[in-house]
Amino acid sequence: MAREGCREGEALAFQVKDFDLRLGVVDLKENKTDDPRSWALDPGVTLALRAWVKLRGAGPDDYMFVDDAGSVLTSDHRLAELLRESLWKAEVRRPELHNDSANSRKLRAHDLRATFTTLALAVDRSETWVKDRTGWTTSVMLEKYRRAARSATELGLGWLTQLDQAIPELSAVAAPGADCPGIAPEVVGHRGLEPRANGLRRRGDGAENTDLAETKPGREAEREQLEASPGQSGAVSALEPDAVEQALAAALVGATAAGQWEVVARLAAELEARRKARSGTVDLAIERAKRGRKP
Repeated sequence: MAREGCREGEALAFQVKDFDLRLGVVDLKENKTDDPRSWALDPGVTLALRAWVKLRGAGPDDYMFVDDAGSVLTSDHRLAELLRESLWKAEVRRPELHNDSANSRKLRAHDLRATFTTLALAVDRSETWVKDRTGWTTSVMLEKYRRAARSATELGLGWLTQLDQAIPELSAVAAPGADCPGIAPEVVGHRGLEPRANGLRRRGDGAENTDLAETKPGREAEREQLEASPGQSGAVSALEPDAVEQALAAALVGATAAGQWEVVARLAAELEARRKARSGTVDLAIERAKRGRKP
């Protein structure tokens, strides 16, 4: 709720099959406004949920969120009390979170959604981006959070810590190189890749990331022509393959670091499409750019 903005009832109803944890997307078919919606998850949420599903051994029809005993969470669990008790155990004990006052109430579960909206506006997320996740159809609801958002901006609060890093029990499972069957780390596990001078390599293995490629009509003929051009002998072989995908992956890392989640979703989809169109050719547009020609 704090990182994705959904309603309490929506969060409680989520099943594992509502998430594509390879691409990092959630599909919310049923909700309060009967307006199905889907959106790209925060990458840290994707990694955390992947770890959570793996730890539980959960199947597609299992509910995503359960209590410590494995029981499905419902409104009867009194989530507000559970939240405050958990914060107290974590030594987050500010009085205003745990006690009512003349002008405010102690922390409620619903306030996590308010946290999402306030911080999203504070870090310049668009109204459309916020409404896609909260399900609001007008800007009226957002207005009540703008003053708090301005204060958050002035204080430099920024966005929340990545969920996979914030929960110790999940961080080891979600760490780079952790076994996540069926999920491509180069798509959503951006922490499994690291930048270098002219592309990306997987962390820990020293190997270049060369498993992404594209196919375009006439590409082989253009490649042969380039290789046969005077003064260009060996130019293509000297270049790393899959330059476009490496550039996209680098852009994905950058967009994630900048919190541009809509861009992250588009880049991830493009990477997946290119993987399916694997051909093993080198992108000649990149080669031309390296030679100072317009791609």
